[in-house]
Amino acid sequence: MSSKDTVVLHGTDLSQPCRTVSWLLRMHNVPFEYQMVMPGAKKGTKSPEFIQKKNRFGTVPVLEHNGNVISESAAIVVYLAEVFKWDDLYPSNNPGKKAEINSWMHW
Repeated sequence: MSSKDTVVLHGTDLSQPCRTVSWLLRMHNVPFEYQMVMPGAKKGTKSPEFIQKKNRFGTVPVLEHNGNVISESAAIVVYLAEVFKWDDLYPSNNPGKKAEINSWMHW
């Protein structure tokens, strides 16, 4: 995996949405770099660099992959499922099932 292809997850273990993303990556054996960042801290998610380059809302999780920077766990999960073809979780050939999954993720 080149540095461009590297999956980087910014988050904290205290965050359930961050744990969801990291568990799915581990469950599917996707190597990733974990960048611990403190939510709400001036040197963490509220730093100008984080706000400008990672997530303008200053929240975690944030995923970086292939030049994409994605925030919000539901969006990250869908992105990962589509990129890595996780049809066991998000079936690419079943729009009805995907809609059902989306309704739960966005509830």
